[in-house]
Order: sequence, then C-alpha cells, then structure tokens
Amino acid sequence: HCPTLHSTLMIERSPRVVLHVLAPAPVGGAETVVRALLATGETRRYRHHLATLVTPGERNDFVGHPEHPSWPVTPVHCGSRRYWCKAAAVAHTARRLGVVILHTHGYQGDLVGAVAAHRTGLPIVATAHGFTGGTWKNRFYQWIDRRALVHFDAVIAVSRPLGAALIQAGCHQRRMHCIPNGFVSRPGVPRLEARHRLGLRSRGPVIGWIGRFSHEKDPLAFVKLASELDIPGLQAVMIGDGPLLGDARLMASRIPFSTKDFHTVGRLENAAHYLSALDVLVMTSRTEGTPMVLLEAMAAGIPVASYAVGGIPDVVDSSTAYLVDPGNMSQLVDAVCSTLRNPIEANDRARRASAVLERRFSPDVWLDRLESVYDEVLAR
Repeated sequence: HCPTLHSTLMIERSPRVVLHVLAPAPVGGAETVVRALLATGETRRYRHHLATLVTPGERNDFVGHPEHPSWPVTPVHCGSRRYWCKAAAVAHTARRLGVVILHTHGYQGDLVGAVAAHRTGLPIVATAHGFTGGTWKNRFYQWIDRRALVHFDAVIAVSRPLGAALIQAGCHQRRMHCIPNGFVSRPGVPRLEARHRLGLRSRGPVIGWIGRFSHEKDPLAFVKLASELDIPGLQAVMIGDGPLLGDARLMASRIPFSTKDFHTVGRLENAAHYLSALDVLVMTSRTEGTPMVLLEAMAAGIPVASYAVGGIPDVVDSSTAYLVDPGNMSQLVDAVCSTLRNPIEANDRARRASAVLERRFSPDVWLDRLESVYDEVLAR
C-alpha cells in the first residue's frame, strides 16, 4: 500500500471544481442554467460552485432556496459597480475551493471573472446567453463584454447565430463552441389546478406569455396580439416581471377584454409549472439565444407559436412549432388562431417537440458537451 499513490488516485477521481460567476436576476435563462448545474451535485467529473455578485440588501434567490437549501453558493457582497472588490472576492473563493476553471455568465460576471482569472492564473470559460440591446448603457456594457470575450480561453454560445456574431466580433473560431441549453424536466401542476392558481376559468381557450417584461422580450406585442384575436371565450395570461409590466397592464386595460379575461399575474416562483394551464405559449421576442421557456413548453407538451428569431429555429421547426417571420404580427395572429382551431394538429406538433427535447436537449447530452469544453481548456 502506497499512501502517496493512493492520495493521487483519490484526487484524480474526485470531481474537479468549476466556479461559476453570475450577477443573478430574479428570472432568466442564465439563472436557470446555473441552477441545473448546481443540482448535479457530485454525480459528474466536475463539481459546480457559484459565486453570486450581489449588492448588500439585494435579493439572492440562490441562497437558502426552499427546494435546494444546500446548494454550493458563495455570495459576494460588494457595493454597486465595485468590480475590483468583487474580483478580489471571487479570486479568494476560487483559491479556497481549489477551483480549476472559472465559468462566467452575463457581462458583469464576465468582467469580474476576467479580473479574477488574471489574479489567480486560472483558465476562464464564458457562456454567452444573448445580447439584449435596450438602453445605451446596456448596449455599452455589452460592447465591452464582447471585446473582453475575445481573450477568454473558451466561449460557449447557446445558439448558432450568437456564435457567428461573436466570431465576427473577434472571438477565435477554435475557442468558440455552440452548445444549446440543456433541460432538466420537472413535474408541473395539473391543468385545472394551474388555471385556478392563475385566476383563470377552467373552461375555454387560454393563450399565455412567460418572460421578463423588457424590450428584447417585447411583451407589448403579446398584448397587441390578444387584442386582435376574435375567438369566443378567449383568456390571456402573462407571467413575469420587469420594467415594462406597468405599460403592459395599461395597454391591456384598453383592449376589449373584461378584467377577468386578461391577466398579468406578475412574477411566480417556478413559472413553468403553470404551463399546463395554456393551450398555446406565444413568444414575441425580438432576439433570443436558446430560451428556457421554449424548452419548458416542449417538456410540458404545450404548443408554441413564435417569431423565428435567434436560436429558436435551431430548436424547433415547422413540424414541431408554429414559426413566423420576426416581427410579423399578422402571421403570428394566424399561427395562434390555427393552433386554437386545430387542437389535434397542434398537439401532434407538441408531441414531436417533446421527442426532440428528449433526444437533443437531455441533461446528459448537454453536460457531456460542456465537460468536453472544460477538458479541452485544461489540456491547453
């Protein structure tokens, strides 16, 4: 028996630690992806830990989560825009945990992680979840982010159009990887119960929208669509929060719906659990990566009508969803009407979409591809 050899073998067999760096929003694709990684525990070759960049007093849904109170999370509490302080704390956390790779998400995570990687000498990987545009300040931060990503050891784009845009911005093709988000299916709420919790009638067609009420998601387009539909007994529901929530509610109050027919319920924990209440999920985004709500609808067997933007056509096509030209409201109205008036055909598409989800976006397929990127970076 050789103690030194035994210790070496134990180190090689134990999972290597990856430290994720994220400034979490209440909801979003990046947050959902990181939650899925934290939930893998030590079942894979890599173990995932999260450093959350939060201002003191900010809500942090990753700490003390009711379903996962033991998630490996280290909050980094610094003041707003104190990037050097945050980078120093991330570097300290990386050294303490024996981290082998930093994996960043979002422009703040990327910039703080880049400084922390420089301080520690660790390789750094970023997942680009999409660039949303919006205000001049947001566009400026995203411009800085794209310039920073050029120097990362690897960049993971969640869709092919996003990857192509980053290569055009200067990212080396050899270090660019296109890996759509994986999805861990979870049981939802039964249909009648979901409708009851959302304040909907148990009978009648329901169209729904789930997301952040922000410019890139274009929630006002959904309100406009609902106003143009002439379907008896139609109910519409929007789930989410964000800066345009008040505008959406005001616009909805002016269309010929009674107050019980159009619902904006705000943010809900585990909003995807209520997809069963819908007859069709409508997606009105101006831009997307691989939207998690699309994968959630596919898992729940809910028909989808969407603009064909970003990475959405990489996930579904005309055989698995109703896709229309970006920004073409009349086509989207026709797609929703077709879904509601031909439920058998719509459900057939939804079933095919569920099969695609299982085949292409299962957690094991996603994690295998992600770990291959880590292996390549460490080998370099």
